[in-house]
Amino acid sequence: PVKRGDIIYRNGVVLATDIAYDSYWCYAESLDSREREKADSIFASVVGTEPGEIIESLEGRKSYTCFIKDVKREYRGQLLKKLKKADVRWVDAQGKFKRFYPYGKIAGNILGFAGDSGVAEGLEKQFNLELSGEAKRRKIFADGEGGLYPIFSGCEGSVKSGQTIQLTIDITCLLYTSPSPRDL
Repeated sequence: PVKRGDIIYRNGVVLATDIAYDSYWCYAESLDSREREKADSIFASVVGTEPGEIIESLEGRKSYTCFIKDVKREYRGQLLKKLKKADVRWVDAQGKFKRFYPYGKIAGNILGFAGDSGVAEGLEKQFNLELSGEAKRRKIFADGEGGLYPIFSGCEGSVKSGQTIQLTIDITCLLYTSPSPRDL
């Protein structure tokens, strides 16, 4: 995944940015009960998941599966270090970004939006090419039963984050002319 460029207003205040998140995947049938319990304990202590949540999410799953989504990227190093120390194998963190608008809907008519479903309207659409950046291409292996498995050493190309777009509008004017927050 590639970080989409920020949209900032003339004084450098961020109107739209990407926040890094991770999803954790594993080869479920390869994790024995001891590894599942350790993983569950580690995620509970670091991220604050409910005890038993990871074990329950892996129950009955086979092959390569996602067992927890949207964990803030800041936890990645600590989680992977603890998982390795506890000898929990076959777990992989896959990163992604989610678009965040610090002022919510206030500048929505101007900015539009970008998310998992694409971009629509506004500056997000107008400057999509500049904001998007370029991702690496990842190789995937498909087995005879339709299962998809990433080949971790098979990425090609380089990652280029999107460009930052600076606007001349003043967010203060938007704040004064917008409806009150309770009306949004």
